[in-house]
Amino acid sequence: MLKDGIDPAAERDEKKQLAAESAAHTFEKIAREWHSTRLSAWSAATAKDTINRLEKDIFPEIGKLPISEVTHKQMIAALRKIEERGAGEVAHRLKATCARVFSYANQHGIENRNPAADLKDVLKPVKAGHFAAIAPDELPAFLESINKNDARLYAPIQYGRKEFLGSFFVLKTVGAKTPSFAQMFGGCVLPSFFNLLVRTVP
Repeated sequence: MLKDGIDPAAERDEKKQLAAESAAHTFEKIAREWHSTRLSAWSAATAKDTINRLEKDIFPEIGKLPISEVTHKQMIAALRKIEERGAGEVAHRLKATCARVFSYANQHGIENRNPAADLKDVLKPVKAGHFAAIAPDELPAFLESINKNDARLYAPIQYGRKEFLGSFFVLKTVGAKTPSFAQMFGGCVLPSFFNLLVRTVP
């Protein structure tokens, strides 16, 4: 019998179908699908590292849950578990990775609240560390990686990169000992800049 022009049986069937689709779209399934779409843009090392981290730290916690049902509380618990073992930077990176997975799902019509995107102050800040020096024989490969990704760098980063590399070559030309990045720039703001620059390279 129709009520307000709605067939109760059809409505029940639709709800069952939506529930089945929601259950099928688990976080792990969507994350693996997202990962597969990124393979052409990543290096083999980046692809392997990304999926390994998800398999180790995220899938055991929320992987079997429908992505639409993952809560902020569950996301926080998973990330803090990583942080508590002393892997703060890994926790921050996985938070960003999970946010991209949730966003990917939303862009494909699988609605969710993207709980990872809101967690701005949940994890402790990670202190910037010092970076190892680049040996002369390692520089060509490093430059090649950066040049291949030049289009992905914002103009200020491109300029800073050129200034940095210019200083490096001057020091090498005069026979100075190759310094670490922190030593070259007094351990001030460059670690953050270099960290951003390096993360643009697959």
